[in-house]
This record gives sequence, C-alpha cells and structure tokens, in this order.
Amino acid sequence: MTHTYTIRLAGTDTAIACPESVSVLNGFLNQDVQLVHGCKNGRCKSCKATLLEGRIQNEDGETIDSGEFLSCSYIPLSDLVIEADYCPELADIQRRTLPCKVNQATYVGDDILILTLRTPPNQRLVYLPGQYLDLTYQGVCRSYSIANSPNADGTIELHIKRYSGGEMSALFFDKPITTNTLMSMRAPLGTFFVRDGEAPLVFLATGTGLAPIKAMIESLIHEGDKRPITLLWGCREEADFYDKRPTVWASQYDHIKVEQVLSKRQRTTAKKHYVQDHLLTIHPDLSGFDVYACGSLTMIEDAESLLCEYGLDKRRFFYDAFVASHEKD
Repeated sequence: MTHTYTIRLAGTDTAIACPESVSVLNGFLNQDVQLVHGCKNGRCKSCKATLLEGRIQNEDGETIDSGEFLSCSYIPLSDLVIEADYCPELADIQRRTLPCKVNQATYVGDDILILTLRTPPNQRLVYLPGQYLDLTYQGVCRSYSIANSPNADGTIELHIKRYSGGEMSALFFDKPITTNTLMSMRAPLGTFFVRDGEAPLVFLATGTGLAPIKAMIESLIHEGDKRPITLLWGCREEADFYDKRPTVWASQYDHIKVEQVLSKRQRTTAKKHYVQDHLLTIHPDLSGFDVYACGSLTMIEDAESLLCEYGLDKRRFFYDAFVASHEKD
C-alpha cells in the first residue's frame, strides 16, 4: 500500500500531499508550488532545502531526520516540515505542451542557431523572462532557455549551440532547418527570473548562457526599470560573441554597462578573465548587489564561491546551470 505524506513549507500556509515514491521537489511541482530548482538530478544543487521535522530517504537508501538536503533526491518517509526557497510569482503560470512551428532559423557561423518559433495564435506562451522550455523534434527532446521577453507577436527565440555528437545538434545543423517545420514545446519551466527590488543588478553569462539573460534585460528595458545593470558575457574566442544586441543596449542606455570577457588568452581588445574574476575589477565590494548567472556548472560554482567572499549575500545569487540532465544548449 502506497503511503501519502503531508509536507509543510515552514513560514507559510503551504502544505502538500506527497506519495512516498515521489521526490519532495516533484511533490511540490506536481501541485504547482514552484520550489527553486534547476537540473532535478542533484548536480546543480539549486533545490537545496532544510529538513526541520520528519524523515526522508534518497535512492541509495540513506535516511536523514534533520539538516540540509536536495529536494530532488529525497522521498518522504513521514510527514515533513521543511524550509525551502519558493517562487509565489510563478503560482499563476501554467506549464503546457504546445505545438510550434519554425518562424525563422538564422545560422551564425557553424556552431550557433538562433531559432524563432511561433505557437498557434490562441495558444500563446505565458512565461517570465529567464525561464526555459523543453523542445521536442523528431522524437528528440532538449531544454533551451527562452532568449526573448514576451512580445506582441508571441514568438519565442532560442539560442542553440552545436555539440559534437549531439543528437539534437545533428538534426539542427547537419541539414538546415526550414520555415514552418513542426515541433512541440513544454513550457515554461524553471525558477530563473529577475526578482523585484532596488539593488543594482549584475548578470554573468558564458556562451549561450546569454539567452535567458538577454530575455531578462529586454524585459527590464521594456518595463522602464532603471536599476543599474552590469552584464559580463564570457566566451573563449572573440568570434564566439554571436549576438550584437547587448552592445546596442550599452550604447542606448546610460544605466546599462556591457563588457565581453575572453577566457582564452590572445591579443584582443576584449577583457582577458573569467566573468566572475573580471566582475571584481569593476565591483570589488558586492554587498548590496543582486547577481544572476547562467552558464556551465563549473562557472556557477566558482562564481558563487568567489563572489560571496567579496560581500555578495548568498541569498542574492540566482543562477541557471547548464548540466547534462537539462540537456540544455
């Protein structure tokens, strides 16, 4: 007989019923309570929570009755009380599976595809800039960050990087994608979005990690938000900076500062550091800042550790890590 347990979110009126075979995280997500999370397989660690009451178990049979745990990796063995970050801003945003067609496919060099999709006119996607979607094409499903803020025509922009040996990469790059190609998406997903506040904003991106950050900044511009913005975009080679729009923002808006950061040393006008290192040359004291980062798990982990040493409040570091379970490009 399957047991169902009550899990209460400390400090709130929120409580859910969770079957014993379902992870704590999925128990909340299945009832549209958006705990902060990312990869959902334990690697990105963004779903970290604290067990205050009760008992839980992971897939290796390890049980704990107090302390920190990853909500994606443990199932309940009793009623629970936990502390966890959650996003009431997402409560009214419904995840849906929608058909979509290619509106435009633009190849930038050999390795980047900027793909614009459209959904049926009566099924526009509602999302917060920074969230991602699961895209299915010819039976292959991968996750991609949405690269634009909601717009009048309802189109969705994706930045897709080619990976050697990648199944979806072969579908997108071995033969050019054509207009009106049919696909499907499940969206919106994730808990990466700009929080309300007055603190100056820092955005760190590497590679196509620019995508959700581009959506965020576009939305801030559209809303007339005047918080100071610093965007550092890191790539290995100067030719890898595939999108010119960030430099346009910097030329148009006095409160937006954009710098390109090269991780591979070579003679260039771009800065020669990792993004998190270069940030400290601009803002050596990060107390009072909000930082949003998107890129590889290594960059995320290094940035969090380093920046918190220089005054950043760990609770004000928001991130979306590209990890294998996301299959995110």
